[in-house]
Amino acid sequence: HIPDVPLASGFNQLWKISPELFDSWLSIVGNASLNRAGKPKPRLWLPSFPDVATPSLKEYAKNTRGMDDSDFFWSELFPEEDQFKVKSLSWIQLDAFSYNGHTSGADVLWAGVPILTLPGLKQSARVGASLLNGLAFHTTIARNKFVRCKLNEETTFQQENNS
Repeated sequence: HIPDVPLASGFNQLWKISPELFDSWLSIVGNASLNRAGKPKPRLWLPSFPDVATPSLKEYAKNTRGMDDSDFFWSELFPEEDQFKVKSLSWIQLDAFSYNGHTSGADVLWAGVPILTLPGLKQSARVGASLLNGLAFHTTIARNKFVRCKLNEETTFQQENNS
């Protein structure tokens, strides 16, 4: 059962999720929660990872951001024929920095979900921006790591330079 709250998804493989990336996702979801007075609190939607990984991610979120299970939605993999239908329930896809979503990025865009990405130097770290540029959807391409993105209820983004 998928909760009826905004879900910021991270449909990425576990090896792409570094501590720096995970911390940035937690920050984005936490900041979105602060900016939604009177509205349902967004959750970070992640696939259920192997037994060791999920508890480690939960512990990291609790120790660094004070987040608990209510800040997450964990789901098992869903059948391939349901990919677009299920992914369309996401509010925003949070891209991985060093190796952007390739197939997962195309899938969520096809499902009508915007991606928040930060292009890097390598080709594998620029796929998200390339997909978004191809659709003329530039507002969710961060310019640098010091950009703070605020999510609002229209699923649009405002970027503020934090440097």
